[in-house]
Amino acid sequence: MKKSKSQKNESHYKTNKKNNILLWILGWLVIFPVPLTILLLRNSKLKKSIQITIVCLSWLFYIIIGLSLNSSNNDKKTTIHNENIKQESSLKNYDDTSSLKIKETDIDIVTREGHPKYYGSVKQSHEIWDDVENGKIHFGDKVYGYNDNPIISMSSYRNSDIIRQVIINFSNFSEETAITVEDAIPIVASYMPYEIMDKYYEYAGSEMIMPNENHSQNFTYYVLSYRLTTEGKNSEHDYSGTIDVIIKTDNNYVQDVDITFGKPRWMNFLEKNGYHTEKWTLDLYDYKY
Repeated sequence: MKKSKSQKNESHYKTNKKNNILLWILGWLVIFPVPLTILLLRNSKLKKSIQITIVCLSWLFYIIIGLSLNSSNNDKKTTIHNENIKQESSLKNYDDTSSLKIKETDIDIVTREGHPKYYGSVKQSHEIWDDVENGKIHFGDKVYGYNDNPIISMSSYRNSDIIRQVIINFSNFSEETAITVEDAIPIVASYMPYEIMDKYYEYAGSEMIMPNENHSQNFTYYVLSYRLTTEGKNSEHDYSGTIDVIIKTDNNYVQDVDITFGKPRWMNFLEKNGYHTEKWTLDLYDYKY
């Protein structure tokens, strides 16, 4: 059954009325000065000056609220931005190589997990330390000048993968380091090739070499030696006759450690060079990992 024209008009009126109510509600909620202005203009009982004053005040109040909300949002954005800056700044203390980790110190580099040992592999030394700042590590297969201050220096024979000397230069560390002999011994022990020593070497003693009273230098040397056993001398291998560890100190703090074959020649003429020996007993096997 079709609706009459009057019924259609009534339905259309009701729809418009609902839409108008919604617009009024939205107006009061979102931009309240607009419906207020419309109501005032329809009110003929109020003077025009009063109407204008109320309208101006309502719009002023609305603008103040808007500015306040905007300022609050800006403050939040500033706070978030500052927090992001702090986080970015804190990340500068991290070194992101394969994963996020705290920036290494020189002592961390020297004691890196898996570092090569004396008689170890030159190739392995590159795998462990190639990412370290240029000049800090002197590898056994390269020639270096004298301008660097390496924390580790290694040597090897030409075209050989065997490391024949390891020097740890504590005096070249970037951070201030006060390493005593007791502190250095576990680090030195981690560079000893115990598997090879078990097979071919034996403990040959230790001593402390000190300057005489009137000597101009204050360096004291702690020396340990391991020599080839009889079986080691009669076996075919690529290793040298002795493994000597020389720990150099100045005023009780370690300057460097040299793991090498043989002692410096001057140590064979101590009296002539103003030095003497004192008893000092230590075996690095006591610190074997």
